[in-house]
Amino acid sequence: MNSVTTLDNLSDIDWVNIINNLVNGKTITAEPDIFDLNNPHYMKIYNTWRSANFNMDSVRWTNYYEYGDLTSVISKRLNVTPLRSWISRIDPGYIAPWHYDVDEREDEYIVKNAQRYSCFISESSIGDITIIGDDLFSNIEPGVLIKWNNRLEYHTGICASMKPSYMYHLIAY
Repeated sequence: MNSVTTLDNLSDIDWVNIINNLVNGKTITAEPDIFDLNNPHYMKIYNTWRSANFNMDSVRWTNYYEYGDLTSVISKRLNVTPLRSWISRIDPGYIAPWHYDVDEREDEYIVKNAQRYSCFISESSIGDITIIGDDLFSNIEPGVLIKWNNRLEYHTGICASMKPSYMYHLIAY
């Protein structure tokens, strides 16, 4: 069973310019001060990583939030109402290990039956790997847009290439 559906190609968007102008990212690591272990969802994910003897020093990714104009363009093309958007970056040698996303707005997403969309925006690079459920993506051209069949699907991002990996994400209804 597929975990995502490929929808569209957004290669007409200037992803290089968007990536080059990213500012004010929030870096996430497995450090207890950053990874909120008071939240039971985070604790569940963290304990799963520890039980697997995961190298916690390799856990690091950066999120850049709320891209109004970009999100408006993409939402209009999808005919959806946006709730949250962000761009994620994983640098070479780092990973966002197997996890599901924890969000403080989860109650709102449930009420609005929110869906998740993601777009690969980096130049394709061997070693840039994303796994969502049972779907594996590697060396994907920028602009490929997918819709998750389950917004809370477990997923991972691995950057074993020589340049950062970027994706755009949208929660919408």
